[in-house]
Amino acid sequence: MLGVIIALILNSIIVLLASYIVPGIKLYSFFYAVIVAGVIGLANALVHHILVWMGIPPNYLTYSLFTLLFTAGFILAISYWLPGIEVDGFKWALIYAVVIAVLNASIHSIIHHF
Repeated sequence: MLGVIIALILNSIIVLLASYIVPGIKLYSFFYAVIVAGVIGLANALVHHILVWMGIPPNYLTYSLFTLLFTAGFILAISYWLPGIEVDGFKWALIYAVVIAVLNASIHSIIHHF
């Protein structure tokens, strides 16, 4: 349980930091970053299990590309439902998803080295 909370806090920080990097994304508070990070994490976990259930092997190239497109679409959908995040279009949502993925991979690889 503690690991899930720590992961959510780290991912929330990543989501908030990425919103400062990508100019087409506006995130208004850390509270909304926690919600966005939680929803994205839950959605990506469900997509992985659905793909495995469908028999689609999540190899590195297609699964990563599909996950980025799915995450971008989901970020765009979240911006319609949640008043604390604004996205200027799918292009910015896709760039935001890539920045989140890169920051997430970087931070988690640094943490796993310690």
